[in-house]
Order: sequence, then structure tokens, then C-alpha cells
Amino acid sequence: MNGLAVKEVEFNGDVLLAAQDKQSEKVYITVAGVCEGIGLNENQKDRQVKNIQSDIVLSQGVKNLSVKFDGQSRHVVGVELDFLPLWLAKISITPKMKKELPKMVDKLIEYQIKAKEVLANAFVHNVTQIVPQNYKESLKALLAEVEKNEELEQTILIQEPKVKEHEHFIASRGLQEMGSVSKSLKVGRTYLFRFLREDDVKVMMKGRVTPYQSYIDRGWFTVIMRTKNGMTRPKTYVTPKGVSGISKLLRKHIDKYPYMYKFKDVVFTQSELSQANKDK
Repeated sequence: MNGLAVKEVEFNGDVLLAAQDKQSEKVYITVAGVCEGIGLNENQKDRQVKNIQSDIVLSQGVKNLSVKFDGQSRHVVGVELDFLPLWLAKISITPKMKKELPKMVDKLIEYQIKAKEVLANAFVHNVTQIVPQNYKESLKALLAEVEKNEELEQTILIQEPKVKEHEHFIASRGLQEMGSVSKSLKVGRTYLFRFLREDDVKVMMKGRVTPYQSYIDRGWFTVIMRTKNGMTRPKTYVTPKGVSGISKLLRKHIDKYPYMYKFKDVVFTQSELSQANKDK
């Protein structure tokens, strides 16, 4: 992957695409992904890319990346993580934005304050090392480490039945994660999320990976609360009915969105494509 380690990083309900240069160890976040997460439209995204590339300081932290993701090579503009706060700080919050787009303003502030730390932690795990000063301190440090490991082992033993029960529940109902659904439909995960947020589709909430309640009520999705590392978060699974429904939405609306054209040959059969060309 051109020396890049690519990751999807969840932040504030959004899924951001980030990449780390294995040689320099610098982390880059896609400009388009951040803009979409905040809630900017296509024109605003393009403007931000131009602003970054023309800025005398920010341009030093911009890189054109070629990443392989969802089985496809993609060319994206990335901004170095150290430059992310400066870029976001340059996106002005006007009185008009506060009045007309309060949710977008709130998201922008969240990104300005917390995004860099979350993204950095996804690639770099800082471990505080205790350096004993003497023999007594060494014993204390060792004892503390043993107690910590025992607590962790106990937590794993307690959670193991719950994990198995959860896995059985998922398997017995034929539930799938969105990543598995995108693979079965042969549509890139990021593209599928974007499609499901479109105004004509409105299955997923804007800038989030959470479905609207109406589609949960229809039986398309099941949302399960999962606890990981002491934090409880919702996890969305797609039911067999939901997979069928998403497939139908793709067939109905795919022509409306140019970025989805590349997937038409997997959404429609060859005979359907031939007939569509004849009708034109």
C-alpha cells in the first residue's frame, strides 16, 4: 500500500480514514473525510482542499495519498495530524452558521478540540513506564503490575460468557456488521455509508454511523450496546431484511450519485445494464 498503514478510526459517531507513513511514521487524515464528518457539502469540501493547498503554512503538511481500501486504490488529499488543529481553527464559525447550522457548528468544535488526540491514539499507544529508583521501589512496581494483570484476567473471565452469548445472538439472527454488508454487496464501505446518508435515501444520520429509528423499527437494523475498555457504545448490525432493503435502495437511487456509478456493474445484472443502455 505504498508504505502506508491505513485505518478506519471512529470519532464522535463518524468513521474517518487515516493513514500512517511507515517510513516517516507521520499520520495523515483525509481532508474529505473530516469535511464530511463535520457536515460540509461538496463545494465546501473543495474549497477547504484549495485553502489548505494554498496556505503558506498548511501546505507544508499536505500530501497526496494513494491508499488501497475496500479492495480499491484511491487517491486522496491528506493533512498531517500535527497540522490538523491549525487547519480546523482556520474554519471560521460565523454568526450565520451558529444560527442556521448549529449542529454543524457543534461538530466542528468537537473536531477542533478532540480529533487530533483520538486519531493519534489510534496509531500510537503511549505506555507510561515506571523506572524503579531502588530495590524496594522495584518490588512495589512489580507487585502493582501483578495486581493489575490479575484484575485484567478476572475481567476477561467475567466477560467471556457475555462475549460468547453476544456472538451466539449475532449468529443465530443472521446479523452482519456494515463492513460485511458492503463486501457482500461489493460496494466500498465508505461509499455505502455516504450513499445511505443522502437526502433521497436517508437511512443513516448525517455524519454518523447510526441508522434512523424508523429503519430500526422496520427491522432493517439491530443496535446493541457493547462495552469495551470500560466504555459502552452502540454497535449497529444489519438484519437479512436490511441487506435486502439496502440492495433495493442501491438499484433505485444509484443513478443519482456520480460517485456510485463505478458500482453499477455489481448492483445490476449484465442484462439489466444492456437494457438500460438500449432505453437511452
